[in-house]
Amino acid sequence: EIPRVTGVQTCALPILASSTPAFDMLKATARQQVFHEFVTTETNYVAVLQTITAIAAEAEDVMQQGGALLDQQEMKIIFGLLPPILKVHTEMLCKLEAAEENWSEAVTVGIIILQYTEDILRAYPPFVNFFERTKNQIRECDQKSVRFHAFLKMCERRAECCRQTLPELMIRPVQRLPSISLLLNDLVKHTRRADPGHPDCDELERALAKIKEVMTHLNEEKRRTEGQIHIFDIYSEIENCPASVVSSHRSFVTRADCVEMAAENQLCGKGYELTLFLFTDLLVVAKRKSTKGLSISRSPSTASLAGTGVGQGSVLQTKALKFVKMLQLSSVRRLVDVVDTEACDET
Repeated sequence: EIPRVTGVQTCALPILASSTPAFDMLKATARQQVFHEFVTTETNYVAVLQTITAIAAEAEDVMQQGGALLDQQEMKIIFGLLPPILKVHTEMLCKLEAAEENWSEAVTVGIIILQYTEDILRAYPPFVNFFERTKNQIRECDQKSVRFHAFLKMCERRAECCRQTLPELMIRPVQRLPSISLLLNDLVKHTRRADPGHPDCDELERALAKIKEVMTHLNEEKRRTEGQIHIFDIYSEIENCPASVVSSHRSFVTRADCVEMAAENQLCGKGYELTLFLFTDLLVVAKRKSTKGLSISRSPSTASLAGTGVGQGSVLQTKALKFVKMLQLSSVRRLVDVVDTEACDET
């Protein structure tokens, strides 16, 4: 079941933020103008998250004609990681709005941001790391369900969606932290320029450092997650590949196609086409199978659809690679670098 956002203090949020009574562009300092931009963009961001949440509620509604548009697993993959992000930004926005309504140059914006950096660190990685899976699930459901396709088209026409597709709305959390980083950087610059001794200078620097730390953590987590998915893809590509290749402590480095030369303790034999998969701790050797042994079989119903991409889930294809050997890098005693030269070419 999709987790609900509970215990969240909510504000009345317009789809597009308007100027608050406390803000006057003509009288505002540069620092106040940047802070107003921060509040405005945060208001719009939370409104987008609320719009996505409303779309999720409609898609899940079992009381509508024809029942729910998506099953629980599909709902979880597409929308299940969004509620924690909505919760933290809804709470932070309420404090930012209160600060703007009671604005004075003595306000310390950095303290507000710092209160939520730990929650942001917990909320964002699951969503960002699996965003590609979310997009793929939306695409899959859109293609297989006429009702869901019609629902998405209807949502695009709504004013609150601004003619954006669901994937375009869903990418906003991926974009938000870099935007916050830029705004905090501007706040630091204008605050320090107006008053180098302002107490918010240090608080903003700390808040900016925390947001950058979260972004660095996100990038590392995303690379790690993508690396694990890549390893599993390699495992699935090689016939008879040992399951032990898939490991959380292992990272993929590179892949090389080569031809074996005759030598002692040969792998397959002279002239065999090999593919080497180098990981951080081992080398997997696979041989390319003869094209004569490869076959693609389709049922009559899917063969005619292959050109359009429909029904490809039913296509069965023999794996092109077969496992040969797995070498631990710790057992490698010597590396020989053979460089092509003109002399070699002449001989």
